[in-house]
Amino acid sequence: MSGFPKAFGVLLFDDDLPTAGWAAEGGNAYRFTRIDEISDEVLWWSNLSVVGYAKLLGAYQHIKPIGYLPTDLSALQNELGLVRPYKTQQAAATTLSEIFARVMRTANDAYGVCETPDFASFTKLADPLTLQLAGVDKPIGGDIDAAMRLAHENITFCIAKSEKHSYAYRFRRPRIEHALDVLRVPIPTGDWRFHNDDSIPRQRRVAFLVDLRQPVLAHGYYDQVDAAFAEVVNYGASVKSDRQFICQPDLLVLSRFAKVAVSGAFVAETYTNLTTRLPLELARPVGPLSISIGLLTEACLVALMQRSPPRTQSAIKDAHRLTTPRSVWLTAADRFHCMSAALQFHTFGFTVTNYGAGQVTVQVPVTRAIEACKLSSLIGFVPPLVLQEEAARLQENFKGAPFAAAIANRDRAGTGARAEEDALPQAAA
Repeated sequence: MSGFPKAFGVLLFDDDLPTAGWAAEGGNAYRFTRIDEISDEVLWWSNLSVVGYAKLLGAYQHIKPIGYLPTDLSALQNELGLVRPYKTQQAAATTLSEIFARVMRTANDAYGVCETPDFASFTKLADPLTLQLAGVDKPIGGDIDAAMRLAHENITFCIAKSEKHSYAYRFRRPRIEHALDVLRVPIPTGDWRFHNDDSIPRQRRVAFLVDLRQPVLAHGYYDQVDAAFAEVVNYGASVKSDRQFICQPDLLVLSRFAKVAVSGAFVAETYTNLTTRLPLELARPVGPLSISIGLLTEACLVALMQRSPPRTQSAIKDAHRLTTPRSVWLTAADRFHCMSAALQFHTFGFTVTNYGAGQVTVQVPVTRAIEACKLSSLIGFVPPLVLQEEAARLQENFKGAPFAAAIANRDRAGTGARAEEDALPQAAA
């Protein structure tokens, strides 16, 4: 596989088995019936899940699983409406391969990802991007590395009851806007010192730590979560959380919704700003409108938010990944934006399944497609195209009445969206 890869393509298997399906690389999609019929000089992004990918037994490193990009292949199909009955699998594979090729060519031109040692073995684009953007992160030492690991959380999963005639949809904040906002957050730098319980003021200690001009990683827990928001804030429960360390931004947010108890804290010297160069500048003036630049920007953000990968994929277990202050603080900023939207959906009676990485997954009843789309636009999130198509169909029948009625009812009750916005923490500013 010298000079790998020579091209980039997409594989849409008929089911979650590496057998037959549609392949596209540099042109119209074509049908294949055996996996050996596709070129091993092409890097293929497939729709194989983790289970389906495992059936390759590591023998086909040129084929990547569904989650190779942070927006997985199935979610991207829904986002762009590249699903039946709107598009055939053949047409979807053709379009997706063009997008994927632009993402990978730009990633290689900007960051040289294909030159990363052992590049073919990585199963996520974010891993070689981390190594190219941040280098090989080094541990701080002592107990602080373990504390960072306990404070880190990529996706917040909510305990959501299943609803009849509802489907889960991902509502996404515009990728480039989201990345720019998150990457503006200063991150800790310098030496860390632990302050025990006796060295922190007894009175208003949470406020003291939040207001401290140095980075803080607090040791403690939270409980007595406001019942109105517990399903979103605390995994659907109002009981004591099992989080042992809470970073300063999370401390501020959680103190608005729960009782937080602190028994000590790591404190760093100061903050610094990231100087990461995003791919947006490579595609001006069309960057913000480009789906491929958006996907690469999202991958860059995830690369800096995730736990640091090993230099190669020879040690792929999560336990071998280092959690840096950068990843903890950036994921906290990402979580704030996503949680704010999740609370809005929750307030309007939608069931939130999870949130994080610039998106909120919501269960939407068939009859509330219009309402969900309009609400998402009000809070700055974009619904997937498949849901917009469903909303357009319903619009002909209902003329937007469900959403208009919901707004009117909330305004009469005095608990409209403005009241909810006032209740949210203002830390993002």
